[in-house]
Amino acid sequence: MSVSRVLAGALVATLAGTACMTTAIVEPPPRVTELDAGIRTVDEVASAPEAVSEEEAIGEVRRRVLAALDAGKLAEAATHLEVLRLRAPGDTAVVDLGRRLARARGDTGAELAAIRELVAAGSASLGVLHRQAALELEAGDARRGLELYEQLAQRHPGNSEIAAGLTAARFTWRTRLLPESVRELFEASSLLRGDFAALTAWLVPGVRTGPAGSTVIVSDILEHPHRREIAWLLNLGLMEPVDAAVRRFAPDNYMRRGPALATLLRMPGRIGGGAACVGDAGGPASEDVEAVCAAALRCRLISEPAECRPERAISGTEAVEALRRTLHLIQ
Repeated sequence: MSVSRVLAGALVATLAGTACMTTAIVEPPPRVTELDAGIRTVDEVASAPEAVSEEEAIGEVRRRVLAALDAGKLAEAATHLEVLRLRAPGDTAVVDLGRRLARARGDTGAELAAIRELVAAGSASLGVLHRQAALELEAGDARRGLELYEQLAQRHPGNSEIAAGLTAARFTWRTRLLPESVRELFEASSLLRGDFAALTAWLVPGVRTGPAGSTVIVSDILEHPHRREIAWLLNLGLMEPVDAAVRRFAPDNYMRRGPALATLLRMPGRIGGGAACVGDAGGPASEDVEAVCAAALRCRLISEPAECRPERAISGTEAVEALRRTLHLIQ
C-alpha cells in the first residue's frame, strides 16, 4: 500500500470526525480530490477521480491544524496534528504546530519540549527563543533561562522586550537564592513591617550595597530576626520609625499598602538615578495617600487606581510583584 493511500485513509477518518468499528479490514480510498468535508461529503471525497500526493495531503492537514487553532477548536487541532505526526515525525513545521497547540492549551511542559526541539534543529525564530527563556525561568531550568536572556540581550541590545525580560529573569533568579526564612514570606497573607523590610532588602539590588545615609536608631528591633535588613532600610531613608520620639519601628505591625508603595517610590532617589514619574511622592514621610497612589500608577507599580488600597495590609505575593515592578525605576 502506498504512503499516500495510507495518509489519505487517515485524512478521511479525520475529516469524517467519527470512526466505525467493524470486523472487516477496509482499504483506504485510492483517490482523494477534495479534502474539505464542509463542501463535500466523505463519500464524495473518497470517490473523486483525481489523486492527491502525499505532500499535498500533508499540506492540507497543516492548514486544517492552523484553522482549528485560530478557531479555538483545540481538540480538532490535536486530532489533525496526530495524523501529521504519524506521517512526518520530527518535521520542524509539525513540531512548531505542536508548540502552538501546547501554548493554546497552557501546557508549558509540552511547549518547552517542542521549543527545545526546534532550537536543536536550528529552526527557532527570535520570538520562540524569547519564549524559551521565559519558559525555562517559569517551568524549566531557571539558571538556563537567565543565561538565555543574557545571550539574547547581547545579540539584540536595542530590544526593549528582551531587556525587560532580562531584568525580570535576574529578579526571578534572586528569588531562588533567598534564605528559606525570607522565601517563606512569599506566602504570607499579610506582611508585617519587619517582613516587608526583609523582602525589600533581599530582592532589590542596591539596598544592601547602597550609599549609607544617616544612622537611625530604634530600640525595638534588637531581638528581631530581620534587624539587619530593617536597619538597612532605615539608614537609607526608605522606611521610617512609626514614632521617632521614642525610637520605635514597630516591626510586628502590619505593613499597609500605602506605606509600602511610598517605600518603593523613594527607591529611585535613594539607590537609583531618580525617576520623573515619582514626583513629590518620593520624599520623606509621604503622608499624602492620594499623591502616593497617583505616583504608583504613573510609575506602573499598580495597573489601575483601584489597586492602591492604601489602608489594606500587603500580602507576600503582592509585595514581591510590587518590588519586581520597581526594578525598572532604579536600573
